[in-house]
Amino acid sequence: MQKVSNLDLLEPTKLYNDRLKDAFHDNADEFFETLNKQANVDVEANRLTVKKYKKYLDEETKLGKKAKSTKVFKGFLIAFAIIFGIAGVVCLVMGILKKVPNVGLMIGIGAGAIFLSICLLFLIILKVSKDIKQLNQRIDEVIKKKEAAMAEGYTQMAPLNSLFDWGMPAKLLNETIPLFQMDEIFDPSKFEYLKAKFGFDEDHSDCNSSLFVQSGSILGNPFLIMENYCQNMIDHVYTGTRTVTYSKKVYVDGSWKTTNVSQVLVGKYTAPEPNYYVSTTLLYGNEAAPNLNFSRHPSPANSMNENKIDDYVKKQDKSLDKYAQKNIDKGFVRLQNPEFEALFGALDRDNNVEFRLLFTPLAQKNIVNLIRNKQPYGDDFSFRKNKCLNYIASAHSQVEGLYRGDPNKFINFSFDDSKKSFIDYCDTYLKSLYFDFAPLMSIPLYQQTKTSEYIHKGLYKENITSFEVESSANRHNRDKFRPDNTITNIILKSEFVNKINEGDLVNIHSYSFTGTDRIAYVKVMAGDGKFYDVPVHWIDYQKADKITPFVVQNVNCSMNKYNNISNTISSENDILFNKRFVSYVPNGTDSALDSFIKSLNATK
Repeated sequence: MQKVSNLDLLEPTKLYNDRLKDAFHDNADEFFETLNKQANVDVEANRLTVKKYKKYLDEETKLGKKAKSTKVFKGFLIAFAIIFGIAGVVCLVMGILKKVPNVGLMIGIGAGAIFLSICLLFLIILKVSKDIKQLNQRIDEVIKKKEAAMAEGYTQMAPLNSLFDWGMPAKLLNETIPLFQMDEIFDPSKFEYLKAKFGFDEDHSDCNSSLFVQSGSILGNPFLIMENYCQNMIDHVYTGTRTVTYSKKVYVDGSWKTTNVSQVLVGKYTAPEPNYYVSTTLLYGNEAAPNLNFSRHPSPANSMNENKIDDYVKKQDKSLDKYAQKNIDKGFVRLQNPEFEALFGALDRDNNVEFRLLFTPLAQKNIVNLIRNKQPYGDDFSFRKNKCLNYIASAHSQVEGLYRGDPNKFINFSFDDSKKSFIDYCDTYLKSLYFDFAPLMSIPLYQQTKTSEYIHKGLYKENITSFEVESSANRHNRDKFRPDNTITNIILKSEFVNKINEGDLVNIHSYSFTGTDRIAYVKVMAGDGKFYDVPVHWIDYQKADKITPFVVQNVNCSMNKYNNISNTISSENDILFNKRFVSYVPNGTDSALDSFIKSLNATK
């Protein structure tokens, strides 16, 4: 296993391309092979099974296409049989009733058409339908063989699939790059550290809930990766229509005439509607420039070529001169690097001395290189500093579950597919995470300011942070927490009640919205100059909430041990394992649960 140390962080992009990317990829490959040595999967036998599965899959596809074309052919035959049958009957009737001059010819045509229709029906019944039935039988047989091959593959892969666990990519990062230290869980001591030393606190708003949290440190300074499920209100424009008729005079052929005109009127009504989205943010604590606040958002550099970026910088340079003159009373002072000022922005900075201290010429150069280099992501990041707390939100990280390392991603019946998904995920994990940190690592002062972590020795009110509790709750089916009669998605918030052994009993407050159908009458002017009431149906959303008791226990065992023990008990609770926690909604009647938790704790 390669361990990349003595890192030169002065050029973050070059460091990633030259050393980290390949080292992490190779270590992921080695890590997977080490797992398989423990699992002892017969890889060649599995490949033969997968080859057999793919053969049946291809056969199923070909038979499916043939069955589909045969059914289409049958449809055409049925249509022609009906057409010939109807045409034959019509010809016979016309001939018998002597409605045409050549009676014999018409009767002959009619008889021939009916005969052809009967032949087509016999072809359909005796041949085509039989072929379709046989094809369907063959497809069913192939599907059974395909499913049996897949089941055989899962049996072969079972020892390896059972070894996949939460946090494996994070552990791999710890082993590969020592400057990153990823924690197994975000525990109360780390939370207290961020809160007491850097001013961080949890968000008690009922508009966001933790889906995943990863704590750690880089060069001794703490960070959090927070994936939240968020809700806000947006304007929704509803439309309605009404058809009106009115008289209108028109000039036709030299005279005025009155005519009736029909017009469809469209009415619009705007009302608030709940909107839900996933937001991922990197929070980093560092005591450098502790009084500085600023914010910046992505520049348009990603959509420009080099020449257009240069033109943009020149244009922004002139605008910044005017901005500096206009805000001289507020203490705004420009830096001497127009390219950095134009591309990075942060014009709302409130401490020029600390801003210059943070963004030295080398830091400015690194940031500009990061923004102008479109590979792998370019300028897709927002950067907000609030005293000792730094927040990075990048476009590339706004993918749900990107940093979770969910072991279910890697479970497969194919060894090669499992390995590919693991290594591909690890590659993406490092690339995305590293370039979330890149703006921070571009600043030398952040690398030079190292804070020694302390472990708070006091007793904590909670055993488990609200971030981890909400992450566990959100992995359950949210509908079990749904308030009555609500129709939208649900935000879950945790409220501590009391400790239970090494876990916590909490109340999960769930917030959702009911929806009431309403009608608004919007006045719209028609072509006759009059206003008409147009009915517009809209939904009136009202927030509702519900409280559900919820238990999270820190069992600190592997997923493999959890699965082995959980298979030996029958519980009335819906128990879920996440990271090193088990969680469930208590019902007060399950006597097997306590012994189950004790068994899990005994495996530590």
